[in-house]
Amino acid sequence: MLMGYSPTVSVFYATVTAFFVSFFRRETAMYPRRFVQAMEAGTTGVLNVAATCAAAGIIVGVVTLTGLGLKFSSIILAYAGGSLVLTALYTSLIVWIVGLAVPVTASYIICAVIAAPAMITLGVPDFAAHMFIFYYALLSEVSPPTALSPFAAAAITGGDPYRTTMQAWKYTMPAFVVPFFFVLDPMGAGVLLKLPAGASWLEAGWLIFLGFFAIAALAAGLQGWIFRKAGWLERLLLIAGGLLVISPLNSFDLVGVALATGSARKVIGLFGDGSSMYSIQALWSAADLKLPITFIVVNNGGYAALSEFLSHFNLKEPIGTEVRGIDFVGLAKSLGCAGVRVQKPAELAATLRAAIQSPVPILVDVVVT
Repeated sequence: MLMGYSPTVSVFYATVTAFFVSFFRRETAMYPRRFVQAMEAGTTGVLNVAATCAAAGIIVGVVTLTGLGLKFSSIILAYAGGSLVLTALYTSLIVWIVGLAVPVTASYIICAVIAAPAMITLGVPDFAAHMFIFYYALLSEVSPPTALSPFAAAAITGGDPYRTTMQAWKYTMPAFVVPFFFVLDPMGAGVLLKLPAGASWLEAGWLIFLGFFAIAALAAGLQGWIFRKAGWLERLLLIAGGLLVISPLNSFDLVGVALATGSARKVIGLFGDGSSMYSIQALWSAADLKLPITFIVVNNGGYAALSEFLSHFNLKEPIGTEVRGIDFVGLAKSLGCAGVRVQKPAELAATLRAAIQSPVPILVDVVVT
């Protein structure tokens, strides 16, 4: 497939290759008797898959020909109010519910038709939307009340199926947040190793690191153990920190990391003047929770992040990005944070050292125009 062959052709050549490779060892060689047995086992095993795909094909055909798929997408968008966060949340619930009744393959095929168009309409790349649905289709295997995989494991081990299901759900719960990285962050496609236009691997690597951090924080919070047994307050902070890291607002990553690592550790965030306009909530949260976060704003008066955000909605001439002279220091102080402005290069090093050592949240406005 990496060479450009279709999945069908790739599987065909893989099967032929496996047949010839089997003769490398006498005990695995596909002699006529063993070949017939393999064909018999393959034919028997494909019956369940074929029946599932046939039923899913009928459902997909009905949804497509009747226009129900488009109608369903419009219903999701209407209930979400055009919010990508709510659309992704509703889609995950739909895939989970469908996955309770049908196998993974059928769940993905059905939901790809009725749910994926809603996220694609809101600007999510088609491959990311489909990966989101496929991921949740897989997770439906360990989700109560059906949870086919834990029930099968309980039958093998002799354990209680419901307790096994709840344990499996608890262990896999942090994985439920990973698909949101695909769709909520503009760099989310980088997690799938496909860079968005104009992005760098460094940015994608940072997002992947945040994904690992969020999973680790949520796992520690749910399990109640991080290097040692965690108290209830520590568990709540870890869970809150992990969820804030997943938030589509990048500034909340700082608050999430600060909550999860403890207020004794310094967290530093670097923003442009445009993206800092999305950080107002994080400034207020840092002041309210007394988190020692240092916000560094590189202020060139361009507000490029706002322009890019508006151009995401196909606006040829983004408006409202010609704002000049915003007092970031005054804004930070009005929210309860400290603030300082740097206008000369000679002042930068000393100011940053003092800001990093500050025990309170502080904003450093670095003017570069």
